[in-house]
Amino acid sequence: MHHGRPLLLDLGGTRTPCPAEGLEQRAGAVNSEATQAIWRDVTAVLIRPDARIAWAGTDTDPQRRAADCLTTLRTLCR
Repeated sequence: MHHGRPLLLDLGGTRTPCPAEGLEQRAGAVNSEATQAIWRDVTAVLIRPDARIAWAGTDTDPQRRAADCLTTLRTLCR
């Protein structure tokens, strides 16, 4: 996050494929697994450079998840 770019946390434990063109160029990505019950249904989280959550997804389809995240990034990076 010190690079001034949003960070995409993939909480499903597998790398979110980026079929949505431009996702990897706009945000960093980290694979992780949710260990706290509060994150049980969340599959991905987009964190702004100021450490605020910009978007959280619950969709289990990686392509839809990536497209939703890119839509949020386009809004953030106007």
